[in-house]
Amino acid sequence: MSTQFLVVSLVSSTLCSIDAQECFAAANTLTTACNDTCGAYEPCLVYNATECANSSSTSDVICTGDFDDACGYTCFQAFGAYNSNPTEFIFLVPYDAQDGGNDTIYASANNDVVTAVDQLALSAQTTTVWVQGGNNYQQTTKGKVVELYLADNLLTNQSQVTSVGLVSMDLSSRIYDIPTMVPSSINALSLSNTLLSEFPSLLESLGNLATLHLADNYISTVNASITWEKLTLLDLYQNNVSTFEGNFPSLFVDYLNSNNLTEIPAVIFTFQHLTKLAIQNNPLSSRTFTESQITFLQALASLDLQDSDFQDPVNCSSSEHRVVGDNKIVLCVSTADMDPDRSSSSADESKPLVMVIIAVGFIVLGTLIATITYHWRQHKTKSSRGLLQRKSTKQRSFGEDGELLALQVNCDDIQDLRLIGTGAFSVVWLVRYRESVLLASKRIREDADITEHTQTFLEEIKLASKLDHPNIVEFIGAASSGFDMQALFEFVENGDLRSYLSAPSLSRYWTRTKVQLAVDVIEAIVYLHTFTPPVVLRNLKSRNVLISAEMQAKLTDIGVTRILPNCRSGVGMHRWLAPEVISGRSDYSQPADIFAFGVLLSEFDTHDHPYDDASDNDGNQLDDLAILQKVASGSLRPTFSDTCPPIVLELAKQCMAQEPRDRPPALKVAYALRTLQREAFNL
Repeated sequence: MSTQFLVVSLVSSTLCSIDAQECFAAANTLTTACNDTCGAYEPCLVYNATECANSSSTSDVICTGDFDDACGYTCFQAFGAYNSNPTEFIFLVPYDAQDGGNDTIYASANNDVVTAVDQLALSAQTTTVWVQGGNNYQQTTKGKVVELYLADNLLTNQSQVTSVGLVSMDLSSRIYDIPTMVPSSINALSLSNTLLSEFPSLLESLGNLATLHLADNYISTVNASITWEKLTLLDLYQNNVSTFEGNFPSLFVDYLNSNNLTEIPAVIFTFQHLTKLAIQNNPLSSRTFTESQITFLQALASLDLQDSDFQDPVNCSSSEHRVVGDNKIVLCVSTADMDPDRSSSSADESKPLVMVIIAVGFIVLGTLIATITYHWRQHKTKSSRGLLQRKSTKQRSFGEDGELLALQVNCDDIQDLRLIGTGAFSVVWLVRYRESVLLASKRIREDADITEHTQTFLEEIKLASKLDHPNIVEFIGAASSGFDMQALFEFVENGDLRSYLSAPSLSRYWTRTKVQLAVDVIEAIVYLHTFTPPVVLRNLKSRNVLISAEMQAKLTDIGVTRILPNCRSGVGMHRWLAPEVISGRSDYSQPADIFAFGVLLSEFDTHDHPYDDASDNDGNQLDDLAILQKVASGSLRPTFSDTCPPIVLELAKQCMAQEPRDRPPALKVAYALRTLQREAFNL
C-alpha cells in the first residue's frame, strides 16, 4: 500500500459567528482545538467573530463557526481521497504574503497570519509531522527562516508519531525545549535551517532517535565529549564544521559535505558500521593516508569526495597510489605505513646511530646558520629588488591591456575571509569587498603552471565581463597585485546543484522548484548560444550550476569552456561530455551542451551522479574510462527513475541523441520545459 498523506488546503466559508462576546483563543495560532467546527484532526486558525468577513464589515478573513460561539474559525480541510487514512501532517508557513505558496497541494498560511503553533491532537494513523517555513516542501535556503512560536507541549502526547520535521524556523533559543516538545517515541528528527550554532547533544535523551538532520545550520564543532550510541544517520550538510571529534559508534551514514574541514576526521575511521560518507566541498589539505585508513575508505559503499576538494595535488609515486570513492579519487599511502614490520624491527637497532647523528647535527647546524645569515645579508637588497621587478613587470602587463584596465578594482578593498572551493587549476575565496559586500574571488592555484594558465584566466575574465543574464553568475571586476590575479564574482550562497541534490531530505519528485531550476539552466544556455560566434559551454555539469538564496540557478565557470582537457585526467569530471567531444572531434558546437543538459536532467530526476549504476557483465561498477568509451559508442546513457515525468524523459532522450544533428536546439528544449511548468503548476 502506498504511503498516504494528510494533505490539506485552505477552505473558505461565508459563515461566521455573530456573538458579540470576546474569543479568548490565542491570535495567529494554528491549533486542532477548533470547537468541532472543522473536521476531525483538522487544524484551524481562530479569530474573534468580529474579525470575520460579513456583509457589514470590510474584513477579508473568511470564517466558519457556531452562531453561539464568540470565535470564528478558518479551517484547513483534508484534500481529496487521502483524507481516509492520513499518515503525514504537513504545514508550510511562507515568509510573507508576497512569498505565496508554491506547493499548493499542502496547507499553508504565511508568517504574517501564523506566528505560533499550539498543541496538536492528531489521528492515530499520523506518524509523521512536518512544519516548515517557506513555500517549498523539504527545500530550504540557509539562513532564511520564519518566526514561529511552538507550544512547549506541541506533540508531547502524540506517541504514534515517529518522525518530526521542524524546518526553516528560528529555534536557536528553543533547542533545550525540543526533547519535551516532541514525543519520546520519535526515531527521526529534522531541525534543518533553524539557526543552530551548537551541536544539540541534549537530543540524545530521546532514546529512540536514530536519524538526525541538522543541515543548513551554523554548527562549527562536534567535540569529543559527545557520545551518541544509537544514532545511525547524522546530517550536517552545509554547516561551518571545522572540528568533528564526536563518538557515534552505530553510525551508518554521515553527511559532512560543504563544511570547513581540512582533513577527514580521525574519529571517522573508528565508525565500524559506516557505509556512506559525504565529505565533498571541504578544503581538505593532505591526501596522504595510512594503509588502514585507505582500506576503510575503500570499504564504504558510498564515498562522496571530489578530486578538487584537496588543496594539494597527487604528489607520490604510482606505487603509492590508492583509488577510493564514487569518483575514483587518487590518494597517497603513507610511506612509513607501507612496511610496518621492517620499521618496527629496525627501530631499536638504530637508536645509538640516531644519537650520534643528533650530536653531529647540532654542530653542523650552528655552522650553517652563521653561513646562511652572512649570505642572506649580502643578497637581501639584490633579491628584494629582483622580486619587486618581477611583480611590477606582471602588474604592468595586466595594466597595459585596456580591456582589463577598465575592469580593474583596488586590491586594498578586498579582504580574504575563507577558502570555499578548489578546482584543477583555480581556487575560490569568499572575500569582503569594501568592508560590506560578500563576493567570490577566483584565482589560479599556487601549484598550477602560471605561464600555462594565466592567458586562459585573462580570457575568462574578458568573456565573463561581457555576459549579462540572471541565470549566469555576475562578474564584478578583476584585481591584480604582482602575480596575484583574481576575478570577482557575485557570491551565490546556496552552494551548487550537486550538493543540493545530495541533500538526504530532498524530495525525489519533480517539484515546482526543481523544474524551475532546470528551466533556469536551459535559459542561460539559450542566451549563450545566441552569441556570434556562440559560446559553447562544453563543461556543463551540476558542480557548475550554483543556486542563489532565492532558489535561482546560475551557471559559473563559463570563461574556460573552450578548453578541452585530457579525458583521462580528473577522474569523474567528464561524465557530462557528448560523444563527439569524447571522441576528440574539433568541430563540436552547441549540440554538445544539449547532450550535457540531457545528462543533467538525469541528475535532477535521480539525484545520483550520472552512470553511478553502470556495471559490466559481472556486475562490477564501470570505471570512468569504460563509461566514456560506451557513451562515445552510443551504448550507454544515464538512467531515469520510474516516476520521471514522460515529457522530461522524452526530452532527455532527444537531448542525448548520438548524432549532434538529431538533438533539439536550446530554444526548443526551453519551450518544452516551460510547457511542463504550465501544465503541471498552472503557470
